[in-house]
Amino acid sequence: MQRFAAGLGVLVLAACATPATDRAVTATSSGMADPQTEAQAFVDAVYRFCVPSVERGVPYEALELAETGVFRPVPEGERTVLGDGREGFYWTEAGVVQVDNSSAGYCRVAAYGLPVNQMFDVVAMTITQPSHGFDESDQIPQPPRMAMRAFEKSLGGDLITVVLTGNEPGAAGTLSRFSTLSASVSRGPLEKEQDHDARS
Repeated sequence: MQRFAAGLGVLVLAACATPATDRAVTATSSGMADPQTEAQAFVDAVYRFCVPSVERGVPYEALELAETGVFRPVPEGERTVLGDGREGFYWTEAGVVQVDNSSAGYCRVAAYGLPVNQMFDVVAMTITQPSHGFDESDQIPQPPRMAMRAFEKSLGGDLITVVLTGNEPGAAGTLSRFSTLSASVSRGPLEKEQDHDARS
């Protein structure tokens, strides 16, 4: 990941007019949120949190990433993009990157204010390395006004999929002037993963 650090360092985190959470917008507007830290957290949430959790069937606390303290449990009932906080919900200190790891075999990341295409490129370069073994799918449909990419690999007879979706700031036909990003990781056919995203 060191080769990506320079690129992540120049990312600019935009303040959000329609905040994902009160905590996140307060941190951003007061200048406490670190763009590089949040960008790295999004990448880590995908390949160091959700991917190994789904592949190994273990909770966040059993992962090496948990030792870094980057993600913290969301207090019960606290408002997040992914729903009210409960067991299996985590976020960064600023609340900009959030993770729902509450369901077995499925893990979702949500973030806002980060450059969508740049972040997706970094995730893609990371998880398609031989050590991770994902291949990008060319069968994923491209919804209008949305960036969408999918990756898959076979593991123990199952298909592990990673689906990235997002909108850049000011995308035509969207209400928000700021970017939104989502990543989901699950086991099963790619079609089921897409159906799960469509219902989210």
